[in-house]
Amino acid sequence: MHEWIDTVVSDLADKGWSVLPKVLPSPFCVELNSWIDQQVVSGAFQRAGIGKGQRHQKNDSVRGDLVLWMPELGRERHLGSLETLLDTMRQRLNRDLFAGLETFEGHFAIYPPGGFYRRHVDTFRDDDARQLTLLLYLNEHWKKSDGGELILEMVDQSTVTIAPTMGTIVVFDSRRFPHEVTEANAERRSFTGWFKVRPRS
Repeated sequence: MHEWIDTVVSDLADKGWSVLPKVLPSPFCVELNSWIDQQVVSGAFQRAGIGKGQRHQKNDSVRGDLVLWMPELGRERHLGSLETLLDTMRQRLNRDLFAGLETFEGHFAIYPPGGFYRRHVDTFRDDDARQLTLLLYLNEHWKKSDGGELILEMVDQSTVTIAPTMGTIVVFDSRRFPHEVTEANAERRSFTGWFKVRPRS
């Protein structure tokens, strides 16, 4: 079912990042979007922050999205397929790359028109648990004029530009690749998460 994970594993081993356009089936993405619609109506999404612990803050000059952190998936019937996907990926990455991944944390994100996220890396100054970043895009009929592209910066400072089209998956080393989200001109939806190892004591 998830044969494309072979490509993710190969790409990560070779270059540390992988982009697979429109690889996830539409019913999977439609189901997630329907669940997001329900949460929007209930007011569950909140302004995103930056930093961790005492450094956590809201800063609209850095990012302008709304987020909903992933609940316990076992209690959310409509998210069962996402749970299966994440667990399958974690097991394969551990088996083939000896990654030692133990947990996953993630959130759904909505960028309203005008939303963006300035250049950053996904690890914290005092926490190295995040190893791999995963992005799953949920935007049907996305056009270049809609903006909201992911700009992934390589080690040599060249960049890769990725459109947030429905069903596209992006995976990259959380420690190595600065990235940003350009300003969105239409509502932009995604699921973002991190495969984590046990923090160093």
